[in-house]
Amino acid sequence: MKSSSAQRWRASLHRLLQLNSSRTTVVAPVRRPRSSGSSGRSAHSPSPRRFIRSRLRAVRGQAYLATRQYAQAAAEFEKILAHRGVVLSDPVDAFARPGLARARAAAGDVARAREAYQDVLTLWTDADADVTVIEQARREAAKLP
Repeated sequence: MKSSSAQRWRASLHRLLQLNSSRTTVVAPVRRPRSSGSSGRSAHSPSPRRFIRSRLRAVRGQAYLATRQYAQAAAEFEKILAHRGVVLSDPVDAFARPGLARARAAAGDVARAREAYQDVLTLWTDADADVTVIEQARREAAKLP
């Protein structure tokens, strides 16, 4: 039984990665010359490991959602949001919020899901009204009991 669960998880993850492969981009970190007495990184320059870790958490969160492991999905999205200053211009933070809301709603935590959906809609207040993420979040929030 454990092997079939692992096989389903792997198959779901594989399908998820195939769906996102057309949108995947590889970003190489900018290397700055080291000056004496410093590590060579500014306060706004994250380490490549932290950058990659946030991306992996996002993929893991989506995979957990796809395999209906909602508590684990919520935990991954919460980790992203807890360290959201890691990459200032990275959209992973913005897309972790709807994932967190979906995970909480699917797990049955309606109050916290409603709060998470409100965060999503507040974050995207100034965005165009026809953005798919906003439309989907509004529809999902309206379906909450």
